[in-house]
Parts: sequence; structure tokens; C-alpha cells
Amino acid sequence: MSDPWNAKKYTEDAAFVPQLTSVVQQWLDPQSSDSILDIGCGDGKLTQDLSKRCESIFGIDNSSNMVELSQSRGLNAEVVDCSKLDQWNHSHKYSKVFSNATFHWILSQTKTDSQRVAVFKKIHHLLQPGGTFVCEMGGFGNVAEIQAAFIMAVEKFGNKTVEQAAAASPWYFPHEHVIAKFLQEAGFSVEKIERVYRSTELAEGEGLRKWLELFGFNFLSEIDESKRSAALDYIVDTLKTTNYEPHSKKWYAGYVRLRWVARAN
Repeated sequence: MSDPWNAKKYTEDAAFVPQLTSVVQQWLDPQSSDSILDIGCGDGKLTQDLSKRCESIFGIDNSSNMVELSQSRGLNAEVVDCSKLDQWNHSHKYSKVFSNATFHWILSQTKTDSQRVAVFKKIHHLLQPGGTFVCEMGGFGNVAEIQAAFIMAVEKFGNKTVEQAAAASPWYFPHEHVIAKFLQEAGFSVEKIERVYRSTELAEGEGLRKWLELFGFNFLSEIDESKRSAALDYIVDTLKTTNYEPHSKKWYAGYVRLRWVARAN
């Protein structure tokens, strides 16, 4: 899977991602003197907004399609495999490192806790003394119903065991105490950290199906292409009992957000 991200579809169908960042932006508190590294800059929409409030900002993302769109917005951005951030040959020091809705992907690709700590150590190295690392990601319990429905669909339509289907998940949703431990081992002082439930309204009509296609490509790749449409129908039908509000006729995803502010010692 060279680059599964469709930047245009992401901008159209996941506009809520940069929009629902008021808390983490408040925690970041960008100043006119700040130089910021944005890890997982995506389509660059949020990065562009932050660029108006700081001295400079540099974005990195594992998707060449996303980086290309970020660059088209006039942003400085580079393709970087952030799961191997400790191997990134980059020496600039930043006053702040920021990330939104990305680290559950990154930490899923780093298969051991020591590798996860190594990513955080690199971030510590990229910060100026006293600099801050501000992040929001999916926490324990994030989109639990959706993930369970995906596992059921892969088992049913992909002829996999439950264990094999679960192994296809591209996400790592930890408890806050786990992340706090990683950060402390990497040399950070955790100033605040929280995990909160945030029911998130999806686009009208086919909002859930579009979400499944946009973010669930790892699961869907385990199912033969001829059966994927039926599998998506099965997931949508299953989730109608838990994620669809019939009075408003709207779909919701059960997001659980894990966010923190950590200072480089």
C-alpha cells in the first residue's frame, strides 16, 4: 500500500478533524515568536491556520499526497515516516512541537514500547530547552464500536480469525498513564494530560460510509475487492443500532481524545 491517503477526499469528508481542535490549540497557545514543528500535518488546513499565529511552522507527514496538498497551500512540508522519527536527519530546534489526530497511526507502526519512547526522545531532541510538545490523538476506547464492526466484517467477508482481523487495525489507542510513562522516559515533564469522550457528528447522508472508506483502508485491504461493498453495507447496518440518531437522522462516531502538554527538561 504505497500511499492510501486521498488528500482531496480527506479535505472533503474529514473537515471536522481540523475544526474540532479548539482545546489543543488553546493548549498550544502559539505566539508570534514561536517556531513550530507540526507532526502529521495532513492536508495542511490546520497548519496553515497556525502559520498565521507564529513566526514559522514546518509540517511533516508520511503521505506524499497530503504533503503535496500542504505545499500547494504555500507551506513548508516534507514527507517523513514519523514512526521512524528517531532516524530523521533533521537538526533544527523548535520552540514547540504540535500534533493532531496522528499519533494513534504513528504509535501503531512502532511495535514496541521502546520504539515508541524513541520517537518521543527524538521529539525531545528537536525541541529547544524548555520547549513544549502539545498533542491530541485517539485514546483508549476511541471509535470502539466502529473498530469492533470492522473486525466482524473482516472475519465474515475476509475469512479471517478474530485475531487476524484485529491485527489489521492501523490504530493504537492507549490509556493516558501509558503515554505519560513514555513521555517521562523520553525526558519530558508532563504538565497536563487528559482523556475525554467526544461524540463527533459525521457528514450527512453517507457520512459513516465515507468515514469507513477514508480511515479504514487497512481493514478493507483484508477483504477481496469484489466483497468490499457488501462488507461496508454490513458495517453500516451493524452500526445503525449504536451510531445513528434517528430523530436528527445523523451519524456519530464515538471519539475519545487523549491530549497532553509536555515540557522538555
